[in-house]
Amino acid sequence: MFSYVLFTTSALCVWCITPRVFRLTDRTYTRRRLLRQQPLLSFQKNKPEGSASPQLFFESIARATRSNVSARDALLTHLHLLPGHSTRAQLQQDLNSHSHVDEAIQRACHSDKHNETMQLLSSSLSHGVFIPDALDHAVSITRANIRGAQTLQVATAHMRTTVRILSILPIVIVIFTAITSARFRSTLQSPAVVLLLIIGIGINRMGAWWVSRLVVSATTLNKHNEIVPLIEQFTVSVRAGLTIPEACSRWHTVNQLGSHVSQQLLSGNPLATALQPLADMQDPLGAVVADTLIAAYKDGQPIREAAHVLATEARNSQRHVVETRVQQLSTKLSLPVVFCILPSFVLLTIVPLVFSPMLHVGVSLPSHPN
Repeated sequence: MFSYVLFTTSALCVWCITPRVFRLTDRTYTRRRLLRQQPLLSFQKNKPEGSASPQLFFESIARATRSNVSARDALLTHLHLLPGHSTRAQLQQDLNSHSHVDEAIQRACHSDKHNETMQLLSSSLSHGVFIPDALDHAVSITRANIRGAQTLQVATAHMRTTVRILSILPIVIVIFTAITSARFRSTLQSPAVVLLLIIGIGINRMGAWWVSRLVVSATTLNKHNEIVPLIEQFTVSVRAGLTIPEACSRWHTVNQLGSHVSQQLLSGNPLATALQPLADMQDPLGAVVADTLIAAYKDGQPIREAAHVLATEARNSQRHVVETRVQQLSTKLSLPVVFCILPSFVLLTIVPLVFSPMLHVGVSLPSHPN
């Protein structure tokens, strides 16, 4: 009985503690990367805090601007809708200290370079005034990103549920068998069996953590490269009335590639020279962006037509990313299933059944004649 209580307690402790240990490790690693200011390759969408929503934030700023409300007053009134507590607090402090609106937004962009909401907000500002058309386009970009993330969630729901059941089922079987079978409980008197069961539970929890990491990385709408955010910022800036060089010079807050292009333009280099890093990229989307912008600038084509072409390319690229991730996730999930979940199933269900008859085998010796 003591062995049964010890095993049940150990199983519950491993079940509860292991995921939290992995989450603590993830948080520690993330904090170290942020402290070292290492650039993250993935785009992480801001999670809503209460009623905060980037889509609602842009819509509210656009309505206030159409009602002839100044940019400062519009921001202060609807700042509670801005996701990100630290960014919101800093922006409010700068606005209350009577800093220029564009300077306050630029400072917020530099402090949080992965905040797409602030970057789009900066692109929709022209000469200290928000342009409603640019804000409306920022709303459409945010809505498209949310729709893509929801598509990934729905497409991977079946796989996530199946793997989750496979990871939970062995634990349920072991607990149920330990409660109902006296023979199974007797096997818990063997230290070897108890050790194998604890190892099986640990492997099972590691597989569940591995699956959760794969699912999170697949269902988060990451920017697969550095081109898509540049296109989004460019299309918003164009709707704010900026020229092609002016819109490209605003890329300095987006990522490292955009910062390099912006520095080239601010140094007086021609547009073709500044966009050369995009054309030299292995991603064909970079060459499409560079050729489209250079041709539109030389030929004097309407800027909105070039922005529409680039926006279409960005949507097609994001759609391809969504489809690729859905197809790859099933293959990636086979790794934790084969190396963690199935071995744990064998250790937790088959091993006790094999050891149980061995522990009850008795050898009857012949009695000596009197």
